[in-house]
Amino acid sequence: MFTGLIEEVGVIATVESGSEGSRISVSASRVLENVQLGDSIAVDGACMTVVAFTESAFTFEASPESLSKTNFSTFQPGKRVNLERPLTPTSRIGGHYVTGHVDGLATVISRVQQGNSQVFTFEVDSSQLAELLIPKGSVTILGISLTVNTVDKSRFSVVIIPHTLSHTNLDDYQPGDRVNIETDLLGKYVRRLLFERNAETGPDSDALISSYPTHLEVEPGVKLDAPSLVPAVQALNRPVHTSQSTPTGANIRSGSWFNHDPE
Repeated sequence: MFTGLIEEVGVIATVESGSEGSRISVSASRVLENVQLGDSIAVDGACMTVVAFTESAFTFEASPESLSKTNFSTFQPGKRVNLERPLTPTSRIGGHYVTGHVDGLATVISRVQQGNSQVFTFEVDSSQLAELLIPKGSVTILGISLTVNTVDKSRFSVVIIPHTLSHTNLDDYQPGDRVNIETDLLGKYVRRLLFERNAETGPDSDALISSYPTHLEVEPGVKLDAPSLVPAVQALNRPVHTSQSTPTGANIRSGSWFNHDPE
């Protein structure tokens, strides 16, 4: 787990590509402090495993899956990359929770000077990624924790302050270049729960209603949802309560609970 606060900008030293992936070495200094084999280091936002290291560089292996999801296939010696080590239990989380699992790529559409900052506009490759972007939400670009400024369909913008430009490799990127994107982890879980459970229809409301039987007697087959339950309560002159007692009838679909006391 990372925070999206870049520790240093390294430089690609060597790239060895083959049919089974690539072996890439990165020149660095700070992230090599106390490094060990098997440690994780985020390279442009992608969590990679250290498979070898020296006093001045570390090496990682990128699988075909990693190459397809990231900009690693464009790496050449001399290219600058953002580096970050995983957070520790005592670390300050100045950015947001970043897993280092890149979701896909986005293209730089434009960068415009605005005061002392620059506004970068990107376009993501898929609608699924676009759905997870919200104004003032978090997004990770090349491993950098950033705040989404605006969203327009598959395009979004971020405002980059001078400090970020000078302490990351983002200033190297121009319109047409490709960047690694990781959307906010929380948004992924919310989307999964809301839109994919039970074929995007939500939980089985009839099954949930049956778990909270009502004391009201209704005609067989009549569902105890809002349109039928409330008139039934009124017809029997039984008040509808909103106390904290255990729900005995529910409108599952709207999320509203209707309680009443048995006679």
